[in-house]
Amino acid sequence: MTDVGTGTTVAGAAMLEFFTLFLFVWAFVSVLKQPAWAYEQANRSKSLWVLLLVLGLFVPCIGLGLCLWYLFLVNPGVRAQAHLDQRIGFPGGPPQY
Repeated sequence: MTDVGTGTTVAGAAMLEFFTLFLFVWAFVSVLKQPAWAYEQANRSKSLWVLLLVLGLFVPCIGLGLCLWYLFLVNPGVRAQAHLDQRIGFPGGPPQY
């Protein structure tokens, strides 16, 4: 006799792991894609977020929370700073003061 619930549980766990891995890759690529000066302008640290996301791979529950935190709270501010140079006409980044 086979237990149908076990197969469903395994499939659900595999989907959750795939989704978590997708979020990690998305967040990590997003961190690396933005310039360091945009993090400075947003009062964030690029190297800290790289370190946190790498460490989050070893503790998946905390890492998932870090990915979500970065993607929904930190990333919008950093992206806004990175694209600010295009809106105000500084093609090489913001002016150095």
